[in-house]
Amino acid sequence: MDKLQPQTGRVLISDPFLRDPNFSRTVVLLTEHSEEGTVGFVLNNPLDLSLKKILKDHQLPAHTIYQGGPVELNTLHFIHSLGQIVPDSQQVARGIWWGGNFEEALKLIRRNDELIDHFHFYLGYSGWSAGQLDDELKEDAWLVSNINAEQIFDPKVSTPELWKSLMDGLGGEFKYLSNSPIDPQLN
Repeated sequence: MDKLQPQTGRVLISDPFLRDPNFSRTVVLLTEHSEEGTVGFVLNNPLDLSLKKILKDHQLPAHTIYQGGPVELNTLHFIHSLGQIVPDSQQVARGIWWGGNFEEALKLIRRNDELIDHFHFYLGYSGWSAGQLDDELKEDAWLVSNINAEQIFDPKVSTPELWKSLMDGLGGEFKYLSNSPIDPQLN
């Protein structure tokens, strides 16, 4: 079976024994991938922060914010499933859009707070310079897989369990490895 290659809209699933604390047992959605480099967001690292709290806006729901990665932690980014309803959004996969007009997105949420389930917000992002991700893939630091919008936006899906769920979905040795302890010496 050929390994999937990274591309916009796919995810990186960290190797179970990856020692980098920024990426231990993470799933990273790739929102941009080219010869110049790669940008993405860690989907399963919720913070003890809410959109309402960070923006100091009482009209917004207390929606969890995630740490998107270790780069520029003072920036706020978002993905959503609303398509061009949010102007200037970029489609990264079927049903998954990146960014867009931030103020228009907030206006939509203020008018209908149920729309918040169609958004994920991130402090910071994950980034790789040209060739850096290729090197990490050669070292087997990551697995490349597909993901769908429901796996990201369904509020019934437990975000912290996303890594295990995707590893289990790969089957075989990956299902076995998904149950291994973070530190194999504890086994």
